[in-house]
Amino acid sequence: MRRGVAIGAACLFVTGCGPSPGGPEKPPSKTPTPALSASASAAAEAPGGAPHILPEDVDLEISVAPTFGTTAVVRVTIAARGDGLTVWQSPKSIDFDDKPEAHDAIGPIPVTTERAGGKTRLTLGKAPTGTVWLSYTVRGGAVEFNQPPAILVDPDRFAAAGEAMIVVPSSMEDKPVRGVLRLGMDDIGTSDFTLAATSFGLGAKVAAEARGSELREAFFVAGFMGQGNFKAPEGNDSAAWLGFTAFDPRPGFADMAGFRTALRQLFGAPDSNHVTLLFLSDRRSPGDFVVTRRPRSVVTWVSERDAWTAPLRIAVATAVVHGWIGSRLWVGPSDAEHEAEAYWFTEGIARHLARDLLFRFGLISPMEAAQEVEGLASVLATSPRGAESNEALRKDPKGALPVLVARGSLYGLRTDARLRAKTTGKRSLQNVLRELYKQAAEVKAPLPAKAWLDVIAQDLGDSERTAFHDLIESGKPVDLPDNALGPCFRRVTRTYTAFDLGFDELATKRAGKLTGLEKGGPAERAGLREGEEIPRFTIDRRSADGRVEVTVVRTDKQVVVSYRPEGKKGKGPGFERKKDVGDDACTP
Repeated sequence: MRRGVAIGAACLFVTGCGPSPGGPEKPPSKTPTPALSASASAAAEAPGGAPHILPEDVDLEISVAPTFGTTAVVRVTIAARGDGLTVWQSPKSIDFDDKPEAHDAIGPIPVTTERAGGKTRLTLGKAPTGTVWLSYTVRGGAVEFNQPPAILVDPDRFAAAGEAMIVVPSSMEDKPVRGVLRLGMDDIGTSDFTLAATSFGLGAKVAAEARGSELREAFFVAGFMGQGNFKAPEGNDSAAWLGFTAFDPRPGFADMAGFRTALRQLFGAPDSNHVTLLFLSDRRSPGDFVVTRRPRSVVTWVSERDAWTAPLRIAVATAVVHGWIGSRLWVGPSDAEHEAEAYWFTEGIARHLARDLLFRFGLISPMEAAQEVEGLASVLATSPRGAESNEALRKDPKGALPVLVARGSLYGLRTDARLRAKTTGKRSLQNVLRELYKQAAEVKAPLPAKAWLDVIAQDLGDSERTAFHDLIESGKPVDLPDNALGPCFRRVTRTYTAFDLGFDELATKRAGKLTGLEKGGPAERAGLREGEEIPRFTIDRRSADGRVEVTVVRTDKQVVVSYRPEGKKGKGPGFERKKDVGDDACTP
């Protein structure tokens, strides 16, 4: 099943940190995904209630309900009808709180549970007769502020990733099925604004036609939230926001709904008739947001203090772009072993397109566009892996994704600028992507890199084949032309400084002790030591010269150590604003 990229905090800004690890969506299945169903099927019994026969228009019904007892758990009930319902699975290891039980029209069925290799597999003792229903509970997980929690359960809100709770019949993995998602809310909140939503739509019950694996990857939210719908002839979008934010999310959702319409016009086809945008806030550090693409949705976790900044807009817009690039349009290898060699396209070109369109639509300012480009340049200039080949980065994924994203995005900017200059504005990278999308739609399969080069070479000549080898495959520096950001800017050379905490952020949060101290790094230079008790630390990611404040326990006293997370320095391309050209003339 395709997996959405987790786009990390404003790390790709003017420092050299870059997005959080994650894998992009994989190429499309040859079986098309049906559109969202407009009609809801008959309601299921509440989780834990009496089993029922599925109505004729439903193949798979998934019900989840958070409950509170000694511990917070989620009750899961799944009903299915069809052939091949003996084996059920999830690509994640599910933390069961009890033994799964199964029944069919005749009676109970034994269930064997296997968890190995990070995956879960349930096998029924016999082939079921008629409707089969599976029920169990799973434990709620702890909150990880730097990544979306798999399952968050408390009396006021619920947020959970489906694959951490749900198994589906293996026979339905890649098969279009008529599904229903239900979310029980009896134990969540007491307000009139205690509402529910899933990544397939708003409400405690949503009907959808999709592959079984997509339904399993649904995201569920409930609690004190706002909701909205955007209806237009070109498609419908839903939005829900859970928790409080420092900005009004409604204009942002409207921006993204319009942005998705523009992408539909660019590619000449929709990604889906309906997409749900979900915003969830918590107490993470400002700028430490995470954006994830899921089937028919974009899920964004932000700080309660985050603003609707350009880095956040670009991250969300990139996830919207993944409805086309990285799913229906994939250039390069797509097998699990080599797919990272295609990240220059699926992640880098997607990010370039997101930033470029936001800039042209006036949704980010000229200076914000320049800062985004300089942030990407800083990654290549300061990363110890910035000059490695595409193959080397694929073989050793640690720290590779930011480099692959930056390399592909800057290469896209360079290619776009050269196309516009060579054709006096008649063709751009948008034309290339539209043509490639048509090719991919015809073959219903990933395209080789040669397809990209053949289209580019039509306007820029065969020298672009050599340039692709040098810049993408070999990892040579991407030199941007002077006109890359239009008439408002001139190309300059800048010195960049990497964002470097000097210790392992996630491991330190989990352990409550300083972990992974980098020898000679900024944390050690500030006087911190491996294994020291760390009750808390804060990181200001909103500024290139932001500070880190680490609270350390020493001799039973809490001491605050403050330092700048300054790492490796390097030179790369940058852009200087021309004072004699107004913003209204900036669009390249």
